[in-house]
Amino acid sequence: AMDEKQIGRDIAEWTAKAIGGEGEVAMLLGPSGAPTFRNLAVGYTEVMMKYPNVRIVFRADGPLTRERGVKQAEDALVANPNLKAIYAANDDVALGAMQAVAAAGRADKTIVTGMNGVPPALHAVKDGKLAMTVELNPVQWGRLGVDVLRTYLKGDKVEPRVFIKHVIIDKTNIDEKLPKT
Repeated sequence: AMDEKQIGRDIAEWTAKAIGGEGEVAMLLGPSGAPTFRNLAVGYTEVMMKYPNVRIVFRADGPLTRERGVKQAEDALVANPNLKAIYAANDDVALGAMQAVAAAGRADKTIVTGMNGVPPALHAVKDGKLAMTVELNPVQWGRLGVDVLRTYLKGDKVEPRVFIKHVIIDKTNIDEKLPKT
């Protein structure tokens, strides 16, 4: 499994540092009621509460689409013109939010974070348009599954839950994460 709350915490910690520990933040959450996205938001909020000068001023849930990212980021920016960061539940929402930030002329003032590490998001990180994304590493998921199964079939004890490692991808490590062409 992925440790969803820890991923949310790590995104929040990265964001808080990127905005200097102060400012207004918007959260474009995933579908309401979906446990994964609820856990991500809980972890994110938990860390942001430790920063007294960071305020979450906008929260909205919904489908994981680029169109929704555009619309809700526009709404967040109109209601909160000084937003320093937008948390997006996945890369599609983040790519939409990134478009809204650019259209509002805030590309150098409002960072956008995503999650999943899909190729368009990786390229946006490389281009400096998306601040960061999180790689969930599906290849590592497969390897871990095979390794755990091998251990189990040998008769050795296997932990009931094994967490896959995630990686924050930003300008510091994007070159090693981009697909080789």
